[in-house]
Amino acid sequence: MLRRTNYLGLLLTSAFTLGVVACGPGTVTPDGSTPRDGGTGNDTGTTGNDTGTTNDTGNPGDTAVGPSMSYAFVLDTVTIDANDDTTRPHTGFNLDNLFSDGLSPNDCNTEDMYSTIDQDQNCNMPANSVCPAASGTTGCMWTATNTCEGGVDNQLPKLANTLQFTGMNIRTLLSDQIRTNRTALLMRVTDVESLVNDPSVTVKLYLAYPDFTTDCTMVATDREYTIAQASLTSTTTTNIEDATYVFQGSISGGRLRVQRTGTFELNIPTGGRNLPFPLVNPQIRVSLAANGMTGTNGNLGGAVRGEAVRAAVQSLAPQFASQVDQALPSVADMQDMGMCINVQATPPRYGAIGIGAGFTITKARISTARPVSSAQRAGTCGFDPGDAGTSGG
Repeated sequence: MLRRTNYLGLLLTSAFTLGVVACGPGTVTPDGSTPRDGGTGNDTGTTGNDTGTTNDTGNPGDTAVGPSMSYAFVLDTVTIDANDDTTRPHTGFNLDNLFSDGLSPNDCNTEDMYSTIDQDQNCNMPANSVCPAASGTTGCMWTATNTCEGGVDNQLPKLANTLQFTGMNIRTLLSDQIRTNRTALLMRVTDVESLVNDPSVTVKLYLAYPDFTTDCTMVATDREYTIAQASLTSTTTTNIEDATYVFQGSISGGRLRVQRTGTFELNIPTGGRNLPFPLVNPQIRVSLAANGMTGTNGNLGGAVRGEAVRAAVQSLAPQFASQVDQALPSVADMQDMGMCINVQATPPRYGAIGIGAGFTITKARISTARPVSSAQRAGTCGFDPGDAGTSGG
């Protein structure tokens, strides 16, 4: 298996219950402000800013206007959609701004999916129930099931189904990788002033090492993790703010919505080695509980170039190269530099592939004794003696 120090594993151990831990602020004097949830009481304590236990006379869980907070979560499930049926809802996003019916070369003759958790990814049905435009444009059209066309670009379920015929069940591999703590993905939501509505928040993602030794076959709430040094911008920094993968966005109605310009490396386990898929312009959405303890209906998506998939497989799992060459023409669902497929080229060229997965997260804590390390401590959950430099300490 590839050493976890080499990649930030947004493993599409694909299924993205959000757990949260407040990292600040420190001791303050009562600020006299009104709790954010509409309670009438103001601060009466001397520590915290309306954290909802003893510091105000409003409702428990109040968060007053004041210094911004940080919350830490760990991924506890990842799921790849069970099927590639376009009449059923899917995870992922509209990555090409088309609402495709599968009949146009502009969409590589691949029909888009629809979403029930992020309905802004579908064609907006106007009040008169008439779809505004034809397929292959920025409008949309009627589908055979008499609904307005969705825009979600997600071929990961189809790719997973194809690979399953070769004996490689990436759904199970991904799920087990997360459940047994072999891969821990930590998500910090920072600059938060409200978990309900906040116009500007930041998300930082890290590969992390479990800092616990019991109940290793489950991801439990409120356990400690050490951030992997490889998740930071340099080998010399120990500042957790120096994350390699940073997303910007907002919270609206309790739903966190962030995206990143550039790439994000998503690793998919293949039973011994991880295939790195560089997602272009990735997006993350998840519904945060008002108490900051969990996150549900997570949605992760982005595009990966077909040629990048082919190169990764040829390099790390050459035994599957022929299967991938056969599968790529059917899963490329977006044009890349004006083309969907050119098998006459050497090497063959393919369009882009939409990738989407679901997830949940749950509350986590960053270890105070070992906040950052280049190695996992021996004996902790998910520890692999074969990984480089895992002497701990």
